[in-house]
Formats: sequence, C-alpha cells, structure tokens
Amino acid sequence: MKKYLNGFLIVEGNADKAFLSSFLNCEVIVLGGFAIPHGTISYIKNLSKTLTPILLTDPDEAGKVIRKRMNCLLDNLINIEVEFVNRKNYKKHGVAECDKKIILEQLEKYLSDKPLVIGNLVYADICEFIDRYGDDTKEKISTAFGLGTTNNKTMIRRLNYLKINKSDIIDVLENGN
Repeated sequence: MKKYLNGFLIVEGNADKAFLSSFLNCEVIVLGGFAIPHGTISYIKNLSKTLTPILLTDPDEAGKVIRKRMNCLLDNLINIEVEFVNRKNYKKHGVAECDKKIILEQLEKYLSDKPLVIGNLVYADICEFIDRYGDDTKEKISTAFGLGTTNNKTMIRRLNYLKINKSDIIDVLENGN
C-alpha cells in the first residue's frame, strides 16, 4: 500500500519520480537538472504556499548545486540527501537506486495514513473550457496559475494540487483575474 505525504517532493530526474511514485502517493516534481524551467519554478513556489516542499537529491555535485539553488528560491524547503551507503545498486548512487525502506525512514515525519485534500477537476473540464473559450485556453490557464508547460493530464493534476476549482478558472478566462 502506498504511503501519503503531507507535502510534495522535488527530485532531479524522471527515474527518481518513477521510483518514488511506486510507493508514495504525492506530487513529485522533476527538475530535470540544472536548467529548471521558469514555469516549473513558478509551480513549485505556488504549491509551497500550501504544502511543504521536500527536496530529495543525489549526494553528488549536481545534487549540491540544485540544493543550493532551490534553497535560495524557497524559505520553507526541507532538504533530504540520500547517502551513498544506502544504495541498493552500487553502479549508480542516486535517489532511484536507494532502498525504499531508507527513503521511508527519512520521510517518516512527513508521512500520513490519510490522503491530502485536493481539487476535483477532471479531463472533461479542460475539454469543456477549450470548447467554450478557444484553443489558447490551456495557455491562459497555465499562465494565470503558474503551472508551467504541461499536457492536459499534468495540468489537471497541478490545478488539483493547487486546489483551483472550475469557478476560479472561469473567472480567469472571462475576466482575466
């Protein structure tokens, strides 16, 4: 059974996200290395207003650089660094190669038995907005709520984690607020 997290995770790469998502039920944001897109930073800042951001990086130079940059961007960032000795695969030494038990131990005080309360937007809602307001609707929504570049599925997930509801979106699309 997956554990719930009272917060969200920020990781370096997609392999880290895939590994963590196999046993944690939470938002996992992939930075993709040093060149973090402005939209991703915007989404992280917005989400950190309501949820605890937890940075989980590898214990290498890239991880240290990313950690330093993220600590400058967020005041409430929790830092967790995976130690080399906690790996299950000795050829690589990152989060994705760490033992699941070690990760859970390090995240223990942030784990919960109850899921986070998030929004309830669905795919049909986005399609309805596009039909009603035109082809540039997704871009308007993404810009207004600081979601970054997303596909429909990611947009819905991010809106739900930010607890944005249909009336908030309609207000933006009709009034530009």
